Amino acid sequence: MTPEEIAAMQAKIKALEEQGNKHATEQVTFAAEKAKFEAESSAREEQAKKDADIKMKADFGARLEVLVKDRRMKPAQREAFMKKFDDNDVEGSITKLDFAVAQFEEIKIDVHEKEEGLTDEEARVKAEENADKNPGDILLTRVSEMRQKSPELDFQTAKRMVFRADKTLARQYIEENDGRAA
Repeated sequence: MTPEEIAAMQAKIKALEEQGNKHATEQVTFAAEKAKFEAESSAREEQAKKDADIKMKADFGARLEVLVKDRRMKPAQREAFMKKFDDNDVEGSITKLDFAVAQFEEIKIDVHEKEEGLTDEEARVKAEENADKNPGDILLTRVSEMRQKSPELDFQTAKRMVFRADKTLARQYIEENDGRAA
């Protein structure tokens, strides 16, 4: 090989090395751009899911608000439902709570009706006292009061009488006991 041929080959080798370096740089740049795009895409998807969850929760809250305005649910019951809401699993929360809310939607009674024999003030005081109590505790208190007034009543009979007199308590008790009124 002549010195000119060697120089030409070395020039070709150098050009190929530069071209290889250029491709390697482009590959690194491409990989960085791809990672950036994937991160942005992931962030957009996450934000879209958060926005959808916020909308679903707001829609669920609006459903409950309609029930309160229609007097088929008490504000304290609405708050109890919203406390059971898991922000980390919005769809799961709605699935779990939907059946109970649907029951309120189907019921056509006024949950603010007062019990027979009570004045408006007595009904209001009793409602405030019972707002934060467990339905089972309220039931036991009322059954106990009824049995003190009428000792001949057994527990089951007194319980049925309490449920007939207070349909809202009956519904709450059944909800708290997964559909069992036993």
